[in-house]
Amino acid sequence: MTRYKSMNISKKYNMKSRIFFILLLIIISGCQYKNQKYKAGDLPVIDISKNYPKKEIHLQDIADVEYVPLDTTVVLGMPTLRYVSDKYIVVFDNTQAEVFVFNRNGKILSHFSHRGQGGQEFIKISNLFFDEKNEEIFVSDFSVPRILVYSLTGEYKRTIKYSKDFVFLYAYNFDDSTMLVYDLAMDNKNYSHEPYKLMSKKDGSIVSDIDIRLPVRYTNRVVEEIEINGQKGTTAQYINTSNNLYYGQDFILSEISSDSIYRLTRSGELTPMLVRTPSVHSSQPPIVWCNIWMTNKFILLKKMALSLDASSDLLMYEFETGKTGKVSFVIDDLDGVSWYPDVGVVGVDIPKNMFAYICPIRDSKIYYTGKRLKGEMTPAEDENPIVAIVKLK
Repeated sequence: MTRYKSMNISKKYNMKSRIFFILLLIIISGCQYKNQKYKAGDLPVIDISKNYPKKEIHLQDIADVEYVPLDTTVVLGMPTLRYVSDKYIVVFDNTQAEVFVFNRNGKILSHFSHRGQGGQEFIKISNLFFDEKNEEIFVSDFSVPRILVYSLTGEYKRTIKYSKDFVFLYAYNFDDSTMLVYDLAMDNKNYSHEPYKLMSKKDGSIVSDIDIRLPVRYTNRVVEEIEINGQKGTTAQYINTSNNLYYGQDFILSEISSDSIYRLTRSGELTPMLVRTPSVHSSQPPIVWCNIWMTNKFILLKKMALSLDASSDLLMYEFETGKTGKVSFVIDDLDGVSWYPDVGVVGVDIPKNMFAYICPIRDSKIYYTGKRLKGEMTPAEDENPIVAIVKLK
């Protein structure tokens, strides 16, 4: 009996030793990770304060540009592009609270509007994403904490309700059963410290948190004091910032309050990609960076101060050379006029190494006048803008 107890005690001590050894390894590994994180390790570091030399790039030198005229049997007011694949183009028009689904050649397949205050309707379209595999369109209306789900033809399918703690909840297609959601900070006092989560597409329950914690967050709503005729007051304006991008099957997360830009894979792996210096918290007003276009060759970043009269710079970091520079683009299709991948149109769900935007009608007429477009439309029928699809060479 004594021998049996002794062996049992020995096993317990061996087990405790193993557990202690494993915990020690975890602690050491954690310390090593933190050291790499704070020292940036092998991560590229971009000095936001540096005055980089400027280079002009002809867009056609680095990319092919395809122009898709949108069907004129429907009329678009102020369309927002949200999805481009080899099969579909999806836009919404908030002036009409209407969703439009085109095929890849720009022919209309379906369009619908469910404007109203009923349980299956929306007052306006704040944002949407398209799940092509399940042929479902997810519509957000920020005035109500819910997401409405419709079929490709606009048939109501279900309502996803979420917590009122979220303010402006942007949703992105993540996988078959979940969506990536991002809670936009509306002011500098009331905000979520952990703005990224994975949410169920069925019932709005939180599946998991994304491990990005931001103790201090900045809003893109800038409020400044003004004086008119001796009367003091305030003025407020939203500044276009891009916090998240689709990167093929992955996501690039670049919250303006963070000193790091992350890559999130569909398998849930979160990896820091870039680090900035000095910190966004080192100046007032904050100097923020926004991710505009991510490719396997470079990343485009917009640097600007959160101020109403602040200028901005477009920075390009090249992954192969490790060089950072200030850039501007010209587009030969418009006789060498400047081309700017505006931060206000980013966030389109599109394959990797591609960028898509909607050309204003003014530019569309220039294309037609120069006979640069092939299709059934003529300048007299030019009522809708054009979708331009930029493909990296």
